Amino acid sequence: MTTVPLSHIFARGVLITLVLGTLFGFLAPYRTGILGWPGVWIYWLCMMGAGWSAGLAAEALIQRLAPDWPRLATYASVAAAASVSVVAATLIYHAQRGAPVSPEGYANVVLQVTVLVSVVTALYAFLQSRLQPSGVNETEDRAEAPVAAGPALLERLQPKYREARLHAVAAEDHYLRVYTSAGDTLIRMRMSDALLAVDRLDGARTHRSWWVARAAVESVRRSNGKAELTLIGNIKAPVSRSFAPALREAGWF
Repeated sequence: MTTVPLSHIFARGVLITLVLGTLFGFLAPYRTGILGWPGVWIYWLCMMGAGWSAGLAAEALIQRLAPDWPRLATYASVAAAASVSVVAATLIYHAQRGAPVSPEGYANVVLQVTVLVSVVTALYAFLQSRLQPSGVNETEDRAEAPVAAGPALLERLQPKYREARLHAVAAEDHYLRVYTSAGDTLIRMRMSDALLAVDRLDGARTHRSWWVARAAVESVRRSNGKAELTLIGNIKAPVSRSFAPALREAGWF
């Protein structure tokens, strides 16, 4: 599964809640039109909000605990969590109005909610696939592709690091910290020489003291005009203002 920044998920979720809540408010399905306006609109905003909140929590949990889950399984789990939340919200709503749902009507509520949530989740999945920023973990195969740097860099690494995938190189005083899928290590080397060794790889400088492999990027966080990359292993790579335009043009974020 592609990892998406939670800020993006949140913003899209709010937008979807407002749009679909308003749409269903006007359509007033399942005889909700008897609530009148704006009651029917508020009702559907609450239902969409309840489903989205549960779905967001499920998606965030899956990203943290099982980021490699298949996309279909992820969205099925999101739909299940949203369905449970909306069913609960519906039952609470009717109970508060003094008209609790009968045992016979419970199955009808579950069926209606399941259909509704399935449609909304399918729309959400479609938007996620269309709006996912390019260049950040585009496919699982790409993330697993072996990456080899030039000999000038590899010869300075211990064997276990030479055979691993290169994630990033960061300058620390007169040393370089090399981040790989086997862990990180310090070597004595100039940053300029390391940049020549990784020149043919699919990566870029994000800061004057950082080079990052594109396939190692898991998410991008932007705040107050600044950006920060989260790499495999929860490594944080800064993005300086001078390098940000080139990265944005290349589709990193």
